[in-house]
Order: sequence, then C-alpha cells, then structure tokens
Amino acid sequence: MHRSHSVRPMRRNDPKQLSQFSYPLLLTLFLFLFLALAANAQHNPRPSIEADGWVLTAEVECGNAERIEHTGDSRFVVAPQSDPVPIEVQKTGPISNYAIYLDITNTTSEARTIEIDVAIPAWLIRDGFDYFLRKPYVIRSPGDLNWVQLPPDRQSDTEDQVHLRIDFGPNERKILSTVAVYPYSDAAAKLSELAARSAGKARIVEIGKSVEGRPILSLEAGRRGKPRVIFASSLQPGEPGAWAILAMAESAVSGTSAPIDELDIAFIPITNPDGVVRGLCNVNARGEIALVGFKDAAEGRAAPQEAKLLWDYLRKQPPVAYVDFHFLRLPNHHKPAVYNFDPDLYSDPARRELAVTLRERLRALSGAPLGSKIGREHPLWPGLVTFNAIVRWNTAASLYQNTGPETSHHQAQTRGVEVMETVLNTLREYLPAQPR
Repeated sequence: MHRSHSVRPMRRNDPKQLSQFSYPLLLTLFLFLFLALAANAQHNPRPSIEADGWVLTAEVECGNAERIEHTGDSRFVVAPQSDPVPIEVQKTGPISNYAIYLDITNTTSEARTIEIDVAIPAWLIRDGFDYFLRKPYVIRSPGDLNWVQLPPDRQSDTEDQVHLRIDFGPNERKILSTVAVYPYSDAAAKLSELAARSAGKARIVEIGKSVEGRPILSLEAGRRGKPRVIFASSLQPGEPGAWAILAMAESAVSGTSAPIDELDIAFIPITNPDGVVRGLCNVNARGEIALVGFKDAAEGRAAPQEAKLLWDYLRKQPPVAYVDFHFLRLPNHHKPAVYNFDPDLYSDPARRELAVTLRERLRALSGAPLGSKIGREHPLWPGLVTFNAIVRWNTAASLYQNTGPETSHHQAQTRGVEVMETVLNTLREYLPAQPR
C-alpha cells in the first residue's frame, strides 16, 4: 500500500496469538473481566458534538468514539471507545480491534473541509498495537455501503495521533471509519433479499437472540439431510466477515458458484449483532469475549450467550466442514493466513486427511506459510469454535484470517467466494457419493 507520508516502524505483534502466559492467571483475569467490569458494558450514550457548523456523532449504528472535542476552526479531536477488557488480558490475546466510526454532517450551505485528529491511546503506542489506528481510513455516504479510502494526501501520522482532512459539499453527510463496517441492519436486509430471490433454494433461520434481543440469522441453502457445511463470520465485531459470508451466500443461491445441491450449507454473516450495532471491537453487550466461550458451551457450563447459541445450532447437525472467516485491514499482517491445527486433534483418519487437504488448499489460496501447530495444550485456542468442532466432531474446521495491508471489503467478497468454492470442491472429492 502506498502512503504519501512515512510511518514509523511498528512491532509485529500478532493480535491473535498469545504470548507465554500462565493459564491460571489468564482464567483469573477473565473472571475479573466478567465480574468486575461487566457493568461497564451496559449501553451508555456515545458522544456527539455540534460546533462550528459541524455535527459529529457516534450515537449511530456501529458508532465508536469515547470522546469528541472541538479544538479549533473546523477541527476536532476524537478518541476511540475501548472494550471493557483489562489491558493485560488484551495484550495476551485476542486484543480488541481499536476503531473509530463517526457520522459527520456539514450543516452549512458552503463546501468545507473538516480536520480530525484521532488520538491513539498511549498504551497502544507503548506496546506496539497502534497499527489498529494507523491505517487508511474509509468514508461512505449514509445511503450506501460503498466505502472509499481516504486519499493518502488527506491523512498523516504524528507521534500520538492520526490527522485526517475530509472535504464536504454543502449540507453533506458522511460516515468515517477505520474499518469497512457491514452494519447489522444491512446484513439482515441482504439475507432477506437473497432468500426472496432464491426461488426456494434458501431460507432464513433464527439461531437465537443476542443479549440485547437481536436475532442471530443463518441463511440455509442446499439440500437438507446432506453433509453440512457452515460458513460464519468471526464473533469479533470489529472484523466484518459479513462481506465475505454474504458474497458466498449470493454466489451460492444465484448458481454462479459451485453447485450446492449435494450439500446442506449455512451462511451466518453476523454472529455477534450487539457488538456490531454498538461499535464494540471484541466483546458482546455484557463485555464478554464470546470468541473464547466455546469450551464452556460445549461442556454445558455457563458461556457467553452468542457462543452458546452458535454452539447449540452446530450441535443439532454437526458440520463436516466449518469456516470461521475474519476480515480486517492491517498494515503488519502481510497476507491472509490459515491457522494450522495439529492433525493429531482428529481421531478419524478420513476426516484428518480431508482437513489436511483443505488446509493446504486454503493456504495455497492465501499464499502465506503455515504457522506453528495449534494443539491441545494451547492456552487460548481450546475456547474457540473451530478447535471444539475438530476435537468433538472431527469437523474439517478452518479459521481464515483475511488480513493484510492490501485487503479491502471488495477483496474480502472475492476471497470469500474463493474460499467457499475451495471448501465445496474439496468436500466433493472426499465425501462418499450419497443417493439423491
């Protein structure tokens, strides 16, 4: 990615990998999170300001800002909202994806330019995680989802801020964000549209309701009773995998992709609706990291509601294959990657062979080398849905991390369809023929 300004070197912390950290201490910190900080996750009004002929507000769907201040002529400073997660927990992974999401209106009849300074929390700079906020920002009109990157000459870095200059026409309104967010309301509408024009090929199923009562929706297609395949977005709301999942669903029901009638397929574009609506980065409405709640859900213990609902949905008909799709533009993640689950996690030799083949094909698609093996002893991964699907059902499960400096919501849609076709074609080779 070409930027007209220089960016200081950044430490290559991987936000999805744990450093060496004792498991008992990790559990203690998570308990502290759930009990001591849960009250902080209750919905409070997000900041808004009206000054100098401008209205800036984070009190919109997906809005994210902790404070907005007027600092000069058409100039404002904005700080990101933080998840209620202790810093020491974030540093061990998975770290919150710090973000900004603002609705901005020029209320005058003149064309003008607004200047915004995004304040970077000091600890992100100190510990090398400031890359979440030091990346190309995107803008769109409120009436569509056509995110456009802010031109490089309109964005520059300082030691502790990102400075943005955004042009507005008379009475114009724009959305500014660090991430090409896919709002929950638009995703739900897209599912309804796909089901309506699928000529009966697809149906919407409500998995359950989130903490705040929002339906978690799955678009089911293919043929019931056939081997099940599920494509779902990450429970991390700051990583909008809905772009990929909805592109897969559209390709599948329109017939432009590999035929789906040999399999029972489900697409879940948003697994944590409250997190998306409220502009959270890594948690649900209770401040819980639902991403790591699946060991508890699988063993019948108390678990984050979204994790429990998703696990119960999978358990009704355990999938042969499962893809957990993540998407985020990050300057220090050079290519999309596939996580390397230890093949010994599989107890069924045939499924092990299927899983290894699928992993290698997805790795070839990404172009990135495999990382170290993820085994039973890992302190974080046994809490994730992919790991539990492997060890309990021999599911050929994959976490596809679609990150990198050149990723975009357009690229995520293309890559999503490629991932789906790779999975479906591999399953056709490995699954025994079944009578129609």
